[in-house]
Amino acid sequence: LLFFLALLTKETAVIFPLLLLAADVTAFPSSWRSDPSRRLARQIGPLLVLGAFYMLRNLFVGITSLHPLVVTDFVRHLLLTLKAIPLYLGLLLFPWNIHFLHPLRLSSPLDLQIVLGFLLLVGAGWWLRYAARSGNQAVRFALLWFLIGLAPLVYFAGWDVPLLEGWTYLPSLGFALVAALGLNALKRWTTPRASLYLALWIAVVLGAVTFSRNRDWKDDLQISLHTNAASPDDPVSLRLLGHAYFRRGKTPEAEKVFQKAISLSPGDPRLHESLGRLY
Repeated sequence: LLFFLALLTKETAVIFPLLLLAADVTAFPSSWRSDPSRRLARQIGPLLVLGAFYMLRNLFVGITSLHPLVVTDFVRHLLLTLKAIPLYLGLLLFPWNIHFLHPLRLSSPLDLQIVLGFLLLVGAGWWLRYAARSGNQAVRFALLWFLIGLAPLVYFAGWDVPLLEGWTYLPSLGFALVAALGLNALKRWTTPRASLYLALWIAVVLGAVTFSRNRDWKDDLQISLHTNAASPDDPVSLRLLGHAYFRRGKTPEAEKVFQKAISLSPGDPRLHESLGRLY
C-alpha cells in the first residue's frame, strides 16, 4: 500500500524493486544460495503493484508517462546520459553553482563531460567489483543505490529538457552513505576526533549553503529570477519566469520574456500557448 501511494506521489518510486533487490543481495548474500526462491518471491509484490499502477493509470487517466525510445535516437540518448552524470556528481561534490535547472545539450561525442561520465561509470563498476570481492556489504549497497538512483536520469535525459537539480536527491542517498563510510574509515589513519571534526565541518558548510539557498526558494518569482540569471537563454527558464510575472499582473514583463523565449525556440507550442493566454 505504501509503495502504491509512493508511486502516486512520485513516479520515480518505480525503482523501489531494484533497491529492494540491491538490499537483499548486499545484506543477505548467503540466503540467495540457500533459498533463492524465497528471495525472488519478495520481488513479486512490488512488481504486481507496478503493473496495477500503470493499468489503473491508463484506465482512469487515459495516458501514461512512458515515451518510447526510438532506436535511431539511442546513441544520442546514451551520450546525453553520460554527459549528465558528471554534472550530477559535480552538484553533489561541489554544491555551489546550484540553480533550479541545468541545460543539457549535445555538442560532440568527444565532449569532455561525456568522456568523464564514461570514466566515472567504469570507476563505479570497478569499485563495486572490488567491494564485492572484499566483502564490504555497506559499500556495495551504497554504490548500487547510487547507480540505481541514476536510472530515472537515463529516462529523463532523452526528453530534451533541462535537468532539474532535484533529480539528484535519490542518488545522493547512496553518495552520502559512501561519504559517511569514508569518514568512518579515516579512523584507521587518524584520530577519531579528526573524522568527527571533518564531519562537523561538512555539516556546517552544507547547512550554511542550505540556509542561503532558502532565499532563492522564497517563492516562484525568486526562484525563477535566480534560475534565469544562471540560464538567461534557456526557453524553459524564460517560460517559468514569464508565468511568475503573469501571476503577479506584470504583463509587460511577462510579454517581453515570452517573446524572447519564442525567438530562442519558435517551435515550442507551450511558449505560444503561454503568450496566447497572456494576450
